[in-house]
Amino acid sequence: MKLYRERKGIALLTIRGLLLAYVGADNMLSGPFRDLLTKYFKLGEFGSNTREEYLYYFIFGLGVLQLLVTFQSLFIPLVELDEQKIIIRTRENTFSIVKDRSEVKSIEILDEDNLEFSFVDKKYIVPITAIPIEDVHKLISLLEEE
Repeated sequence: MKLYRERKGIALLTIRGLLLAYVGADNMLSGPFRDLLTKYFKLGEFGSNTREEYLYYFIFGLGVLQLLVTFQSLFIPLVELDEQKIIIRTRENTFSIVKDRSEVKSIEILDEDNLEFSFVDKKYIVPITAIPIEDVHKLISLLEEE
């Protein structure tokens, strides 16, 4: 069983990433948005002001990073339940946490946004804001059957 984020919840992240990447690339390439900005602000050629240049590189980098995180959320599940392993993604850990299913002590819904996994050695909190609650209850019932 795999629990992914709903695609509706990821749409805003995708739009935000596309907008930031567009603004950064458009200003670097002197596109229509930069032409609009030059009507209201005194802007020289791109590259004439290093602060402005770094600002748009930074904005472009944020947009690309946001898109990478969005695509990662599409293809990597938040919780994956295998026959012998359980794999979870948390906000605190960069990489996925892989544990044996027999190490699960308890699993409970803390609030509408978080799910707490208690293992033998540590507790982990998984954000479940964009996961349907029916799937979360199904996961809990599968783990409690053991």
